[in-house]
Amino acid sequence: MWRAILFALVLATAARAADGASDRIAIVTTGPTFALGAALAHSFAETKLFAGPVAEASEDALRKFCEGVGTAYPDLALSERPLSADERKACRAAGVTPIEVTLGYFGLAILRKPGGAALPLTSRTIFLAVAKDIPSGPDQQLVANASSAWSDVDPKLPKLPISIFGPPAGSEGAQSVGPLLVAQGARTFPALKALEKRAPDEFKDFADGVRSDSAYKPRRHGDDLQALLQANPNALVIADLSGIADGTGGLAVAAVNGVMPQGASLANGSYPYVQEIRLFVKREHLALTPGLRQFLGQALSAAAVGEHGYLRPLGLVPRPPGSPNADSILSRVR
Repeated sequence: MWRAILFALVLATAARAADGASDRIAIVTTGPTFALGAALAHSFAETKLFAGPVAEASEDALRKFCEGVGTAYPDLALSERPLSADERKACRAAGVTPIEVTLGYFGLAILRKPGGAALPLTSRTIFLAVAKDIPSGPDQQLVANASSAWSDVDPKLPKLPISIFGPPAGSEGAQSVGPLLVAQGARTFPALKALEKRAPDEFKDFADGVRSDSAYKPRRHGDDLQALLQANPNALVIADLSGIADGTGGLAVAAVNGVMPQGASLANGSYPYVQEIRLFVKREHLALTPGLRQFLGQALSAAAVGEHGYLRPLGLVPRPPGSPNADSILSRVR
């Protein structure tokens, strides 16, 4: 089904480019949020009340969003991060007033077999177990990760082999292991934190490095997690938060830094492995692009972002109860 949806979006994008139409909502997304943008566009197009939206993924999604006002520029942006100071400055210079709203969250959880050996996990220990390269020695030079036991990572941990089953290759979860698990742990090392500030692109490339030896193995699509941990009782499984929200089938969810992945810890950022999925809409385009207000209403509806919304299977964890809806947001700009 998704191939057909994406093909339709390509055709719609070509149509917009060809006729310079201003009646199609244009969405620009980051790579990790494209599936969400495509689903929102497809659902809105099915109403047949307005021309079908177009969605485009770009490494520079937020920069493109801030480039200007008018039919040549996107109406909306989707991203797993906020606007940077430079992007906000560019928006102001171009006359763009961004309205930002949280669609929900994407995150990763660590699962284990109940009753296993005590293994207190921190973002640093997970980093040292998962990353392709890790700091070593007094000068903290990066070396290939050769840790084979948890006691290699931290002498206080048991002498158990490191055995981690990651998300399936090519999945949204797999794409997030670097930006979440590796990056968060890397920031606990001053030299790597300084690298992120000095050379963010270099830090991002570093964080994308996940080891590929026997200590870390991507699982297969459709693997039964309970059976996987039954066969590997001392292993850990990295899973999408949205996939475990309805229950873990008797598996234990591990705390990280002493924090469990729950509603409050997702919203306040105390749980380390979560990203806030943000939707940005241009205030100036609400009166310019037909259907934009209606699109925003649908994007924030329970049918899209609720407990049983159609974005849930794509990895979106719902917002906490009482989050702003489209009416409360739009009431501020009427």
